[in-house]
Amino acid sequence: MTNDLRYLHFSYRPVISNLRRDDGLFWPAQRSSETDHMSDERFTEGKHAFEEITGVPASAFLDSLATTAPELGRFIMEWEFADVYGQTRLDARLREAVMIAACAARGATAAGVLQLRVGSALRAGLTRREIADICVQTGIIAGVPAALAALQIAGEVFAATPEE
Repeated sequence: MTNDLRYLHFSYRPVISNLRRDDGLFWPAQRSSETDHMSDERFTEGKHAFEEITGVPASAFLDSLATTAPELGRFIMEWEFADVYGQTRLDARLREAVMIAACAARGATAAGVLQLRVGSALRAGLTRREIADICVQTGIIAGVPAALAALQIAGEVFAATPEE
């Protein structure tokens, strides 16, 4: 399966464009060597989790943000993939079902992430039918256009992914 990371990067662009390097949100003013060591461990854990979950090299994702916001890539690895996934009580199938529903509900702003998560859901053991059903169910709350867009993205990932 190929995941086009251009779409993933695009989905984070609104966040990136609103950040300033000196706002302290992602770039703390001072870090201690102890904080750096803990952060490096979290970063490494996050990269491993990212690769296991998505099947995409973490370096490819990080490289897609290297020129605009490398700190955001690190934040995503540490927070989403090391902290949140490291502490969740949800199994991989349920976690990916939640991610697909949330991305589908967000519509076009999460299209790139949805593409990546459909691939992750297949890796976690969800069937194509289950993924399609999640997109349809999401349409009840998010609307038919969101469901149709999500189904289109899922169909593209299905077409690029051999059935097992």
